[in-house]
Amino acid sequence: MVKKKKIKRKKKDKFIEDILEKPLQNYSKETKVSFKDNLKEYGKNTLIILFVITFFTGGWFPFGLYDKYTISKDEANFEWSRALMPIISWCQNATEDKRVSFASFPNYKVKSEPGFSSEYYEKLSTNEKKCLLDENYRIFLINNDPSTINNNNLIKKHFNLLSNDIKNLKINSSKKLIELNNVVINTNSNDWGYGWDKTFEDFVSMKKYDDEWDNSQWFCLENTLWCGSSTYGDKSNKFKLGFLSEKDFWQITMACHNGCIADIKYYTENGVNYIREYRIKEYILTELSNYKDKENTYVKEYNEIISKANDDIKIIREKLKENKKYAPPIWTTKIKL
Repeated sequence: MVKKKKIKRKKKDKFIEDILEKPLQNYSKETKVSFKDNLKEYGKNTLIILFVITFFTGGWFPFGLYDKYTISKDEANFEWSRALMPIISWCQNATEDKRVSFASFPNYKVKSEPGFSSEYYEKLSTNEKKCLLDENYRIFLINNDPSTINNNNLIKKHFNLLSNDIKNLKINSSKKLIELNNVVINTNSNDWGYGWDKTFEDFVSMKKYDDEWDNSQWFCLENTLWCGSSTYGDKSNKFKLGFLSEKDFWQITMACHNGCIADIKYYTENGVNYIREYRIKEYILTELSNYKDKENTYVKEYNEIISKANDDIKIIREKLKENKKYAPPIWTTKIKL
């Protein structure tokens, strides 16, 4: 009798057996944990990539991208304010008749949000609003600057107040005098700047608070801060008086604020020119600007302000195509460039 060969069954791999023998619930749980681990790994890698992109774009991504599509109304109004405040400031100055000089307009800077507003617009004067709305009126102001006209009128007023004795003065002298005719003179005090609408009494009251006030009296052929200085400037263009009353010299300074045409006679001693005779013949007025003169400083300044405002508004309108919050604020509709 042939003995049957016993077939041995291969023992299953223990790992496979463990998997097969585990309850379905436990298997599912292990699978779920593995998914979370993968998710964490993906998140970690994403953050690393985001950090690298942010670093190499200088922060534009994602913050610049976020700012591009998200902006508050105050931020949008702030940009409109920065674009239009220079012309608003120009109109405020151009309509002011007591301004000393139109050559030094303050450059208005919007310091913080939200910037200009409808409430602020309502506080502007009638002429300021007209200036913002009407280009032709702005051109009229350039050609008929209120401040220049006012200053010219004050020069005429003070010149007419000069007595003939003060306009024409002669001191006897045995010295041989040198004569200069039809020269433009200024005084060493023409930059007092306390206001032409003030009186001599106001001037005296003001200067008593200045311990370094210079009471010397000089005529100069150059309108500079060095007029009367013994250290700076051309001494040959400086002529000492020292014999007028304080009020008379103040009156001449006011009348010759923009210079006067005069004849003078003087002698020189120890490097100093001493006046012994003078005749103040005429005042000099400030010439009004002409908008047609494109090389005029005042005209060029105005045109630059308008051009810059138009460029800035063009940029804002491009942003408006992507974000409706850049729509012009109500107060901007009352300004026409």
